[in-house]
Amino acid sequence: MADFALSLTTGQSEDSMRGLLVHDYPAGWADLYVSLDLGRHDPVRRAVLQRISPFRWSDMFRRHPPARSERAIMEQSSRYGIADGLTVPRHLPGRLGGSCSFVVGGETPLRAATAAAAEYLGGRAIDAGRKMLEASLPPGGKLL
Repeated sequence: MADFALSLTTGQSEDSMRGLLVHDYPAGWADLYVSLDLGRHDPVRRAVLQRISPFRWSDMFRRHPPARSERAIMEQSSRYGIADGLTVPRHLPGRLGGSCSFVVGGETPLRAATAAAAEYLGGRAIDAGRKMLEASLPPGGKLL
């Protein structure tokens, strides 16, 4: 069974940003990630900003070796059962950025054949998240 995380950010500045995060990661990992503000050094988040097509986590460092902080995050996440993943990034310039990740533990292989399904499901999840954000706006409000 794979875990997932859906993350959306909209707006162009810290003052106007809105977001959505839905996941079923282990609670201990989620607590650690937030309490230590690991998002600032998360290599998956960095890769989401640099790519437009789905990518497997094990392929992230082929062009650029990980920084020490990135390697530490990946090692720590493995301890919580989050070893490899496939992330679907989506960007609407100036409006919406987001990703949907499907992850597996160390003993579970991430099959290449699941990439197409993950891309489809990830895209649908991101679109559903966008609709949830829009529904939370006041009448006439728009996502920027």
